[in-house]
Amino acid sequence: MANQPHRFPDYKLGSGWAPMCDCLRDNIPEDNPFPHLNEQAELQKWMLEQQMKHMNKVLIPLRASLVPLLALTVAACSWSFMTIL
Repeated sequence: MANQPHRFPDYKLGSGWAPMCDCLRDNIPEDNPFPHLNEQAELQKWMLEQQMKHMNKVLIPLRASLVPLLALTVAACSWSFMTIL
């Protein structure tokens, strides 16, 4: 087995199942079209979903601490303004 050369498919984007099936010595699946999941619209949709998921992980916990801080800041500014008058 050590003397057998490794076979890698000579695959170019858009080639479909044929190069991989030839390398694996398998039949081309006729009932299953080659997936095209990396199309631009799908990629943009996935990127937006990932960004929103990660933003929510950061913003939801941050919101819990920023609301009281904002209220305290407004109260301090109001008190400071009232003492000036």
